Amino acid sequence: MYSDGLTEAMDAAGEEYGPGRLASFSGGAGPGPRSVVKAIAPYVHRFHGSDGFGDDPTIMVARRLQAWE
Repeated sequence: MYSDGLTEAMDAAGEEYGPGRLASFSGGAGPGPRSVVKAIAPYVHRFHGSDGFGDDPTIMVARRLQAWE
């Protein structure tokens, strides 16, 4: 799950990061939720190119611990 603050982050040219970039992200994240967040967050910050965001970028990743029977 993610907030619109993540996908609406803009670069210097005014282009949004967008859900397509997020969906196609292949930043080499390792296993587990923490690895996914640690891989995506710096990539979005580099795309955005400034210290602050106009909105709150939020990422939530869940891990399934056990199958329900």
